[in-house]
Amino acid sequence: MRTGTLGPNMAAAAILVALLTGGCTPDPTPPVTPTPTATQTPTETEQERQQREAYAAAETAYRTFRAEYGRVLRAGGAKEATAVMKQTAGGPYLKEFTEVIQ
Repeated sequence: MRTGTLGPNMAAAAILVALLTGGCTPDPTPPVTPTPTATQTPTETEQERQQREAYAAAETAYRTFRAEYGRVLRAGGAKEATAVMKQTAGGPYLKEFTEVIQ
């Protein structure tokens, strides 16, 4: 038996064990994540504000007209458009629905 020297098989085994166990150790420092930055929400332009307000007004007029139109139909109709119908609609749209309620 030899003393003080490693055989080739023992050296290969020691290297293999070192390589395999080296990947199993945890990373001492966690990965650095970037700090979130605050982003500004784009503000509404004047044209977008006008469009939003016009759409809201049109929707309100439409819903008001349809509610009044339904009320008049449930009441059995009318000889002419009501004041609410005239305030919220006009032109061919009002004319057509006035003919229906008559």
